Amino acid sequence: MAHYNSTSALRRMGNKNKLAEKIIKYFPDDFECLISLFYGTGSLENRFLGKIKYIIANDYDDLVYSYYIALTQHFDELYEANRS
Repeated sequence: MAHYNSTSALRRMGNKNKLAEKIIKYFPDDFECLISLFYGTGSLENRFLGKIKYIIANDYDDLVYSYYIALTQHFDELYEANRS
């Protein structure tokens, strides 16, 4: 899986993207699991894809869940489809 550090393709109110860099400063240097109770657009969580062992994400919105599954389980297919 490719490693990337980008903002989320989803846009929602309450987006953590603006605060992500400030929040990340408080994370330990060596952690393996991130539990996100409110995944939202994933603007914080997606910065750790491919960098930590586990990301447990929760959200009520099915579109958000589908987006997370595509990023974590079908990233290469998504990337190739986007290139064509």
